[in-house]
Amino acid sequence: MKNISVKTNSKIAHGIETNDADEPPDKKSPTTITRTAREVAVFIRENLPTDIYAAKYQVAENGGLPWRTATELFPLSREIKNKINDLGPALVKLHRALNNFYFLSANEPKLAAFSERQRERIKFWRLILNHGKHPWTTSNPYSPQAELPLIIRPDLIILPDEKLMIAEIDAEPWGWGELEVISRLYNQLGSEPYGEGIAHAFRQGLESLNANRDGGYAIVISEESAGTLPEMEELTRLLQKENFSCAVIRPSEVTFKEDAANKLWAINQRTGERIGVLYRAFELFDADRAFSSALPVATDWEKFKTEENFRRSLYEKQTMLGPETKSLTIGFCHQLMVCQRQKTLTVVNPLRHYFEEKSLAAMIHDYELEPFWQNELGEDYFFLRDLFPKSWVAHPSYRKLPQGAALRGAEDLPGCGIEEMILHPQAGDLLLKISGFNMAAWGCRSVAFLDTLSRTKREELNKQIWADYGQGIVWLIQEAAQPKKLPVSYWNYSTDSPDSFSGYARINPYYFIINGRAHLSGVDATLRPAAEGRKVHLTSSAVYVPAG
Repeated sequence: MKNISVKTNSKIAHGIETNDADEPPDKKSPTTITRTAREVAVFIRENLPTDIYAAKYQVAENGGLPWRTATELFPLSREIKNKINDLGPALVKLHRALNNFYFLSANEPKLAAFSERQRERIKFWRLILNHGKHPWTTSNPYSPQAELPLIIRPDLIILPDEKLMIAEIDAEPWGWGELEVISRLYNQLGSEPYGEGIAHAFRQGLESLNANRDGGYAIVISEESAGTLPEMEELTRLLQKENFSCAVIRPSEVTFKEDAANKLWAINQRTGERIGVLYRAFELFDADRAFSSALPVATDWEKFKTEENFRRSLYEKQTMLGPETKSLTIGFCHQLMVCQRQKTLTVVNPLRHYFEEKSLAAMIHDYELEPFWQNELGEDYFFLRDLFPKSWVAHPSYRKLPQGAALRGAEDLPGCGIEEMILHPQAGDLLLKISGFNMAAWGCRSVAFLDTLSRTKREELNKQIWADYGQGIVWLIQEAAQPKKLPVSYWNYSTDSPDSFSGYARINPYYFIINGRAHLSGVDATLRPAAEGRKVHLTSSAVYVPAG
């Protein structure tokens, strides 16, 4: 049986950096303990709090865990570590640039500085980013232009030659609480997960956002996002041990009260305490759906559009707000915006409907936007463009093009227009997926590799994407890279022995944005058997492990 050598002390004990100079001489040289793979696997299984996973995700052959257990950290090469370190600051720039882009797209005087074709493209992308979303979402005036997320998490696919590809940048990242819990276990075994530590960074991030506010901290989880509840509760228990309090509550446990100056405050109903920073563990498209179900007609929306009319509606039309449930209601969502506008509350990650998880790839490859991106991103524009795969949005105007014409950047691909690209017998390495802002865009649910589909299936999918556009759902067609095939080892609890497979890897660095700067706080790796296809996401057959 394989023996694994691990160190008993580490420089980063997940959130607490130690200085070798502060340690006694006898502690500077780490002691090496040899553990068997079985001992590591048993330790992880016996010490991981099982209640951070719902019962339906607990798999018997995985030792009761939702995934297979690695007995070592996923090793990151020096080259990949360097790229990940460089990526954080570049993504902060990208978020700022996207904020500027969206506000620019409605500013006619500033648009005058661009050529006519560039102005058309900027307005085109505003249309795409607003498409299918409720007026509450697209007309919301309460989100400051300068807002950044607290957490940025890109999905990175490892390609041959140590290259990386950004599959998407998650608008509402999950999994970071789980990563912190698991990383601490590997750390106890003497391994050194890569990053500064998530709990420490989360605390620092919240405190930096609350510097000038009167209130506490809360993670608000809706019924639609209930899957993240256990990991958030476990994370806050860890923080509680470090004398930092952050509540985990439902939307119905947030009440709103006005003070004598007519300012609206969010209140934690459990404690009666004002909330200064609210971390939203819910998707913005769920909030959008709450409005669409209650106020589907534009004329209804006009009654609620102004703050004054909305306040009046709270008392006159309680039935429009929905029951007090664990789910989102329009009353809850809109009052969050009022608090944010009045600067009594910070909501993170920001409520930005225009942050599309996947359409960024098409935007950054749009030739007409290159002057804008270069101005905003500088040299990081080329760095990021090389990481994003070439992509094109499935807009009806691109469905069919004149014979001999091609989409910009797709000149070497078969077919004129997106429809022919989908149906062409030599479609090549292309895939289709929903751009974002939709439940079907999560967990690779909408991803379809064209070279794996029959002609009939491609015809069906072609019809679907154009019908979906009419329903407000935007698809992308994208170049599909071939991931690097890697040997993957894990512990098989059923046979009580080591096992392995050949698989593809997705790594997720978690950058916490503290005072405008990116802090790489942890990296996880998901490794899925190559025999199951190129969709790399977490399943019961995949290995999930911190990277080191």
